[in-house]
This record gives sequence, C-alpha cells and structure tokens, in this order.
Amino acid sequence: DMPLRAFVLFSSVAGVFGGAGQAGYAAANAFLDGLAHHRRSQGLPGLSLAWGMWAEPDGMTGRLADAGHERLSRAGLTALTATDGLALLDAGCADGRPLLVPAPLNLAAARAAAATAGRVTPLLRGLVPAPLPRAAASATGTGGPALASRLAGVPTPEQRRLLVDLVRTHAAAVLGHAVPRTIADDTAFNELGFDSLTAVELRNRLGDATGLRLPAALVFDHPTLVLLAEYLRAELVDTPSADAVLSRLAAELSQLDMSTVERDRVAMRLQALATAWTDETSDLGDDGVGAATDEELFDLIDESFGQA
Repeated sequence: DMPLRAFVLFSSVAGVFGGAGQAGYAAANAFLDGLAHHRRSQGLPGLSLAWGMWAEPDGMTGRLADAGHERLSRAGLTALTATDGLALLDAGCADGRPLLVPAPLNLAAARAAAATAGRVTPLLRGLVPAPLPRAAASATGTGGPALASRLAGVPTPEQRRLLVDLVRTHAAAVLGHAVPRTIADDTAFNELGFDSLTAVELRNRLGDATGLRLPAALVFDHPTLVLLAEYLRAELVDTPSADAVLSRLAAELSQLDMSTVERDRVAMRLQALATAWTDETSDLGDDGVGAATDEELFDLIDESFGQA
C-alpha cells in the first residue's frame, strides 16, 4: 500500500541461466525475477536486476575458489567492477522493463565453451553459433581411434608419458593454469583445487579427447595425473594375452637360422625362463599363469633372456 516510485530487486544471473551445483540459489533468484513480473502485472513498480559475476569478492562469488572463477570466465561471464555496476543500475532503473540481466559477456569465451561442451545455452543461441555435434567434431579431431592408434605404435613408457601429458594439459585448462607443466605428476587433484564441478569438467574434456565414456567419479577414483593416465591407458590400449605373447615368441624363434650350439643355448635360456616363471607364479594360487598380468610376462621374459 506504500506509494513507491521504485521497487528494485537484486537477483542473480544464476536464476536466468541456471548454474551447476546452484539449484537452490538459482530458484531463489528466479523467484525474485518472478516477483518483479508479478508486481508489474498488478500495475505496481517492479524491477529485478539479475547481476552477473562481481570482480570484488562478495556473496556467492566470495566463496568461490579460483577454479570456480575460472570456470565462470570460460563460460563467457565477465566480472563487473563497482563502477560498471553503478552505471548499469542507473541504466536499468531508466529502462522500464521488469527484468534485466546486467552481466557483461565475453562472446569469444562463450563460443569456445560451446564448442567444448558441444551445445549452446538456449538463451545465448542468438549470440553464439551452434557448434558441430560431438560425433562430427570428434571425427575431425585426434581423440578416440586416432589416439588409440598413436598409443599402439609406441612402447609402454611412451604411452604413459603421452597420457600423463594429456591429463595434465586438460587439468591445467580446467584450473586456468597458463603453464601445464606446473602441475606435478603425483599431486592429488583435490590439493590442486578440484571440486565436484571441475572434476566433472575434466571428465568431460578427457571423454572428448579419448572417445571413451568415462565414469562420473573418474577424478576421485584416480586422484593423480599418473593414476588417471594409467586408467586411460588400460581403457585405450589392447594388451596381448599370455597365449599371444608365447605364440609370437614361438614364431620368432622358428624364423631364426641357428646352429646346434645356438639352439642349445636358447633351450637353456627357455628352461631358465620356465624355472623362473614357476618360482614367480608359485604364490599366485590355483590361477597360476592366468593370474599374472601381460606386463609381468614381458618383464619375466626380458629378465630371463638378459641373464642367460
């Protein structure tokens, strides 16, 4: 009943665009936006300003970690200074519409985010072109089959190095690190500042890069660069079975032109290998050879032939 000249509400852009992990906060701000519309429909003054991210730490942004700020910046939100905010407040009060979104956008960053996610937020479709579907985009990239093929052509240590570098590069991008090598191989992701949202973003990036469907808890189940890279290697690289290793060894031996003395020496080495293998697998229980990994087979072959 008060004769108000203005009824101005400060809400958040989260109520307009939504926000991962901010369902309650977004709903509360959407209520304020709805209240402004309701008052206007009743012939009363009403204006809701759905503010973007503030440069000065305050409210929700004051509780965001650096990774959270970086995530919002990559999505295309530009931080507002107090001076910019006051100017937008004046402009909003003079505009006449019930809901305005004073949230400066970095359209280049928004386009890059859309390309990475494979989709555009519906409210930005008039400003940001739709990216290629993920299936089409991955067909032109180096992920999936191309990465698996590259890994298949290099030794195991090089596979590990390539995948650690891949994980490091994407982890640095998620955290906003300009220099990926500053992330140590054995540093836990939670010590780097990863939370549930950035962990999902890293999972999505690695899924696009590898072509794999990765579990939601990927980063928490494999909490360092090395452990995560090893998981990816196991998923991407087809390791030969024990029978395949022995068949390949038999085929290679059959191609050798050896004298009787050389054959005897090879036979002694194979006998030493069998003896060493029996000793190594005696503690594996009833499974024996079947319980050993292919890598253990290769290591034992190398060790036995090297010693003979």
